Amino acid sequence: MKISDFFFISWNLFIVGILVVGFIMHQFPYSSTPESSMSAIEKINEMRSEKLIFSLGVYKLAKIRTEDMLENEYCSHFSPDRKDIFHLLPPHVSGYEAILCVDGAVTLTESDAIKYFLDSDEHRKILLEKGRYAGFYCENGICVFIVTSHEPSGR
Repeated sequence: MKISDFFFISWNLFIVGILVVGFIMHQFPYSSTPESSMSAIEKINEMRSEKLIFSLGVYKLAKIRTEDMLENEYCSHFSPDRKDIFHLLPPHVSGYEAILCVDGAVTLTESDAIKYFLDSDEHRKILLEKGRYAGFYCENGICVFIVTSHEPSGR
């Protein structure tokens, strides 16, 4: 076997590998679970002085926001009708939101979003200083991290 044959075969295997990985990622898009959200919050807590508490209610709020952005094809802190996600909370509960949107063909996990958020001063502050209760949700290229001052009830 000549060296040129080796490189030709190696290159073809490399291309096939990329196609297979792309196909698998497209066939099996990533969606957060409460467990993956808890794991992400544990990673954030390693960097915080005041620890966050995972909240299923806040997780559901992040999921609602992500699904709304996917369904209505926007990426913003406000929906097309200019509402933020916090209108769903009781008046005594305040909160902050960090959003990351990328091409839906890219698999985006909570760990990816944390790295991005830490590179942004405003998002870093939300991750490391704000709120008490937290939830994280990622799906099809969108990640939403929400922290609130109080546990949302009835969710």
